[in-house]
Parts: sequence; C-alpha cells; structure tokens
Amino acid sequence: MDHQLIAFDMDGTLLRSDKTLSHGTVAALERAAEAGKIVVFSTGRPLCELRPYLSYLTMMSYGILSSGAVVYDFKNARTISLQCVPKEVPGAVEKICRGRDIMPHLVSDNQVYVREEQVKTIDKYKLSMYRLLYEETAEYVPDPLSLLRDPERQFQKINLFHRSAEEREISRRAAAHLPVQLTLAEETSLEMTARGVSKGFGLQKLCEFLHLPPEQTIAVGDGDNDLDIFRTAGLSIAMGNAGENVRRAADFVVRDNDHDGCAEAVERYLLQVI
Repeated sequence: MDHQLIAFDMDGTLLRSDKTLSHGTVAALERAAEAGKIVVFSTGRPLCELRPYLSYLTMMSYGILSSGAVVYDFKNARTISLQCVPKEVPGAVEKICRGRDIMPHLVSDNQVYVREEQVKTIDKYKLSMYRLLYEETAEYVPDPLSLLRDPERQFQKINLFHRSAEEREISRRAAAHLPVQLTLAEETSLEMTARGVSKGFGLQKLCEFLHLPPEQTIAVGDGDNDLDIFRTAGLSIAMGNAGENVRRAADFVVRDNDHDGCAEAVERYLLQVI
C-alpha cells in the first residue's frame, strides 16, 4: 500500500520525555512533506497547546486536535470539523467536581482554562510535566467550575485531573450515563468529548475532507487514546515506550520517543527507504 498521510500523537510520540522535539524527528517529517506526503497531528491537545511547537513543525498540514473534537487546517487557519459536548454535560460535570479535589482543564474555543493555584500544585495530580505548558498557554480563571455553569459556553473537551486513579474511577462511574466519550489518560486524567468523538473519528473527518481513503493513512501513537485511530488507519504503529496493550494492537512497533521512533516510522513505513 502506498500510504499518503501519517498522523502523529504528541505526548509520548512526537515529543521526547522532556517535551522537546529531536532534530532527527523534525528532519524526518520534513522529508515526508517534501515527498508529497500529508503530515498531521493526532493529539489530545487543543490548538493553544500546540503553539510552542508550531514554528518547528511548519510541515504539519492538518491537526486532529482535542482527541478528535477539532480537525484543523493549519495552512489556511480554519476549522474543518468541530464537535462540542452536548449542553447537558458541563452542568453535570460541575456537580461531579463539587466538593472534591479535582483540577478541571476545560477546552473552549481552542483555548484551555484552568485555575492558577492548581497549576502551581499540579504535582499532586501527577502531571508535573505539564506545568510549564499550562503556564505558557492556558488562561487562568478564578473558578473554572463557573465556566461549566455558563449555558452559553461550548466545550470541545473537558478534562478532569485527579489525585489518584481511584478518585478518577469515582468520576468515571458518575459520568458513565452522560452522552460523552470517556477516555482514561495519563495516570489520573479523565477526558470527555462528545459521544463517538475520538482520534479515529477525527481521522475519518479529515479523510472525507481530503477525499482520501483511510486505508492510505498511517497512525502513530503510544497511549490508550490512540487505539481508536489505530483501528481507523490503514496502518498502525506503536512507539517502543507504549503500553503492552497498545503495542499488541499495532501493526508494527518502532523505537521509543527518546530515540527517534517517529523518524523510523516515516522512513521505514511511509517513505520505505530503510
């Protein structure tokens, strides 16, 4: 199969463990674009959280963002597809959070909203690696839960960060009846998008826009939220640092994110030069 598009997860895939990009990965993506291939993001991050990297990744044509809730055209700075959570969800989530030590991470209009005090103490939510990112890209609000009570505001994605996996499970059970897609991410995060919305959904929308068969696409990732796009893409590639269940679900496994696994995916399976 002559694959035409390759979609990369960000954290644990394109990015090294220290959240930087390697020269080898960037060079491989540039070679792919120069060969006429379509190189895209496939990430749980919203648009605002990609901005620190966009100057290095100018070859990225499109983005499957916010776990598929947004499909974005970087070349023309426009949204191709947008799916927000139903209106009854934010109020229900506010009730789940009320009186509990949970850090809401709210995505609305491609912007993240968080509480500054919680970013400063983000270690207790097991997400210290994201502190700098949120300091650089998020908008601070005194009470994120008040945004959930605003009937006029729409949310592309709602993340709830917990102090433990056990606390997350309490929230998952409480949200199980809601019309949302629930995804477990990181160690303590519960992600919510509209029901049926996932990275695989976003890839389908992008393929429809490009008039490209999904069979001609490759998906590269490392986490459970990549499993759906693995099923959608014509070829799935797990990073060497992926969990065992992700590695089993993939067609192939490459080196880890600290040793240019993404470059290997491009060269071996997209360009087929090694």
